[in-house]
Amino acid sequence: MASSTTSGNAFQLDRTIVALRQHELQMKATPAAYPSFFWDVLNAAGKAISACFGVVVAAVVFGGLGVLPIIQFIPLGYLLRTQRRIAGRGSVPTATPYEVDILAWSRLGGKALGWGLVLLPLVVVGWIAKHGEILEPGALLYSLLRGLLPLFWGIALLHLVVAELRGGGRRLLDPWGGLKWLLQMRADEWPRLVRMCFDTVRGVADWGWQLFLLGVRGYVALIVWLLPSAMLLYFGSAWTWCEILSGVLLGLVTPFVLLGSVRFAVEDRIWAAWEIRELARRIYRAPWSVASALLAMGLLTLPPYFLTFEQPAWDTGWILGTLAFLMVWPARAIAAWAYTRTEPKSATRRWRVMAVPGLICVLLLAAAYSLQMFYVQGWTWQGARIYFDQHSFLLPNLH
Repeated sequence: MASSTTSGNAFQLDRTIVALRQHELQMKATPAAYPSFFWDVLNAAGKAISACFGVVVAAVVFGGLGVLPIIQFIPLGYLLRTQRRIAGRGSVPTATPYEVDILAWSRLGGKALGWGLVLLPLVVVGWIAKHGEILEPGALLYSLLRGLLPLFWGIALLHLVVAELRGGGRRLLDPWGGLKWLLQMRADEWPRLVRMCFDTVRGVADWGWQLFLLGVRGYVALIVWLLPSAMLLYFGSAWTWCEILSGVLLGLVTPFVLLGSVRFAVEDRIWAAWEIRELARRIYRAPWSVASALLAMGLLTLPPYFLTFEQPAWDTGWILGTLAFLMVWPARAIAAWAYTRTEPKSATRRWRVMAVPGLICVLLLAAAYSLQMFYVQGWTWQGARIYFDQHSFLLPNLH
């Protein structure tokens, strides 16, 4: 009897201690509510900055690749993969950050900001060493800086690689932690570390190769639609009837090219982009959505045409490529959204009545795009050759 009473008292004492502990934790958490809100806002602002910077990094990367021969198929493959993600998930009105790779590029943007904070001092020192020698010829300080710069760059890059292997983030700004991590690493862990680096490089190479193959196949799927109009204008520009026929053909095929690229990306079949009857049915089902995609494509891709009035140099071509990618990326996303609206639906009387003005709007916008392309050849350095690599579809320039 006494033992049971003792155990009961002990149980009550434990419950009292737990209750007091919970109350103490709650009292400690209450004053921290205000700072936590501040940190939440700061964290959200940091994520927004990383996302914006990541989008810029993505545009610079793919814009730079877009001006390189052969490799320029990679940006087209990336846009087709983005369309596949958006259009392959059904009739959802908006795209998620995952489908347009905003989250992935946000992480890359954060890494790029961290790398920039580490490498920017070296860039400044290099600039001082280069221009200081001009102002003070023979100065020993600038010669010493130029000699030590390769060593500094090697140490900085080694630190960044080690920080990324440790997980990145704040570790990019912690050089002593990386050095301690390397010194504490056992001998049997080095092969695993080398294998990890090799797997990362191979993964990036495989990803680029897959995008390249997708871009090549997408180029074939799209160029078949645009090649007749381009050849008529390029080889028959001396005859007026060739120019007129070229414009008419381009206006007629523009809606089919717009949906055909998405259909190819979704079904991963080149023939899917050439099935005229199915594409015409889809245009008829959602003409207003297709018209919205045509309008977005025409407006968003007009600035790159204005900036190609003169042939850009190789060292500045990536700037134009970056702008073109920033313009084409949302236009492609809107085209994929329009494709999701063309799924089979019940044909109501109201829908049939609204389909007729929608189709007229599609034809008018396609004609406007054809007229835009006709005048583009007059203010760009390429002339009629611009038809072979239209920025609106980000087709590579192979001539």
